[in-house]
Amino acid sequence: MFNINIVDYDDPFESYYNILEKYVSLINTMPDDPNSVMGTSANIIPQTLYLKHELLAKFRLFKWMYQNENIKCKHFDELEIPAKLQDIQKEFVNAAEHIHTTSYIWDNRIFAHMVNDVEYFSSIHLLTDEDKQKIKEDLLLLLNELESLARKGKFDSGNKVNIYISNINFETTYSYIESSNLQLSMIRIYAINSITSQDVEMHKSLKEWIQSLKKFSTLISESGEMQRIQFFKEQREIIDTL
Repeated sequence: MFNINIVDYDDPFESYYNILEKYVSLINTMPDDPNSVMGTSANIIPQTLYLKHELLAKFRLFKWMYQNENIKCKHFDELEIPAKLQDIQKEFVNAAEHIHTTSYIWDNRIFAHMVNDVEYFSSIHLLTDEDKQKIKEDLLLLLNELESLARKGKFDSGNKVNIYISNINFETTYSYIESSNLQLSMIRIYAINSITSQDVEMHKSLKEWIQSLKKFSTLISESGEMQRIQFFKEQREIIDTL
């Protein structure tokens, strides 16, 4: 069974809220489950990491809305995110941190995609210089958080996180979540939307694919200090081009 979680043009805020609320509800069905696991191979910054940063979350939503001609959103400053959507985004990040073991495999230019997008919208005057600078500051703040996370190898919740840097690039972001009573597979599409499935064979195939990427990747959490330092140095250089 496949579900395509598409944000509705007619009411994008409510639709996006409902999608995130559904994910939060699913993750909350497995509190303190020692068998709960999430695996993600990502070519952009995962939602589970950036959604607690309001400007980064707003920019990703703005990009999606601007691309859809059915939605009237012509300038970044025009977009006002409802408080309840901001709250559910933070809940989603918090819920994800309570999964017992998380493994991220990141594209080695994971910040470049957002930096390129910010630069583009700035160049066509849909993003002010002030907003561009604030987004840059948020990206640097997020990068500092991720560097600390990689160094410790665990979230503030105490749950384990493994971070790998891939030596090959990804076409899109793939994820799976599993616990004693849940198997969920996700493929990101259209920036903020996703295809999800609870099909057992789909889950097995996607999990094997993500696991296989570790062969082409370097573990930088709690180990690989030289590679970790180099990776975050490169990401800062990318962000500093803004």
